[in-house]
Amino acid sequence: MSENNAARKRNSNQNIEAIDLIELFKRLLVPRNVFIMLAAGLIVGTLNFVYSKYVMPEMYTSSTMVYVSNNSSVVISDGVDTQTISSNRTLAVSSVVILKSDFVMEEVGNILLETYPESELRENFSFYRSGDGKIKIKGSSIASCFSIAPIDETEVLRITAVTQNPQLSADMCNILVGVAPDFLKSVVGGGTVEAIGEAQPATQKSSPSNSKNALTGCFAAIVVVAGIFLLTILMDNKVRNSESFKSKFEFPVFVEISYIENEDTKGKKKRRRSRSLENDDSDIFDGVGGEQSFRLTETFNTLSNNISVALAMNDDKVIVVSSPDENDGKSTVSVNLARSMVKLEKKVLLIDLDLRKGALHKKN
Repeated sequence: MSENNAARKRNSNQNIEAIDLIELFKRLLVPRNVFIMLAAGLIVGTLNFVYSKYVMPEMYTSSTMVYVSNNSSVVISDGVDTQTISSNRTLAVSSVVILKSDFVMEEVGNILLETYPESELRENFSFYRSGDGKIKIKGSSIASCFSIAPIDETEVLRITAVTQNPQLSADMCNILVGVAPDFLKSVVGGGTVEAIGEAQPATQKSSPSNSKNALTGCFAAIVVVAGIFLLTILMDNKVRNSESFKSKFEFPVFVEISYIENEDTKGKKKRRRSRSLENDDSDIFDGVGGEQSFRLTETFNTLSNNISVALAMNDDKVIVVSSPDENDGKSTVSVNLARSMVKLEKKVLLIDLDLRKGALHKKN
């Protein structure tokens, strides 16, 4: 049983392919991919900037601070009692919950309705009709504009309001500070709320930040496109060179044959194909430059020598030249390999097994 587990573990380890991060990033950062990523980032960043500037509403923030304390605070000769400090902090935390409750927010809404026209308030809040037929502002709608929190866990609360109207934001903070003492006394039974300054209308918008939104969109687009490219690379199982072939398979590599490109086709649209042998009585390397022709000849001579050595080690006499797709160069390799082996004074029988588009029988 243990041997079977060990065998399965060895097989699973063999199926795990190591990822070369340097090679991965080299394939990712090719000029074409970099151009697409930058173009996507520029387009999305520009769209985000336009949307932020012309579609998103401008928001203004005003804030004030209040000090919350207990009526039972006792000052002793050498400082404030720690129990008093703890009691004040507890009251501050409780005050946050009370001040953001619906009945406090609705009271703030009633005062706003007395100060502002309903049409202006509808740009920031939701309304409802009460049981007595009056139009009122929803407390939850007002609460969503407020932020109330203790400062550094002290008895001081920061009250912040954010709306589309700078004056409205300031008035909301000041109104809440005005109604807070009565509600705290009625709920807690004591305590005082003292304002530390008055909220002032903001002179500049707090959001949206057009440049920040543009940069965020640009960065997000680049990351998404790069992720798509990385996923494509990781899922790509094509054999691109001899090293890739050796890493995926356990077959020996005798030689690498470079792509054959005719001089009369340079500069035109390239296709992954070898030269057709049909109706061609010239040499297989005609139209190829002298240096390239010599290099290809030596390549096929090396291939024939390596195959001859491999065949000498066993009794195999048949060589099959095949590929998964058409126009991969099977005919080119077959003809030139046969010629190279003839030069080694080998007896060669070249058989074309392509019964649909055979071309070797037309070659002299």
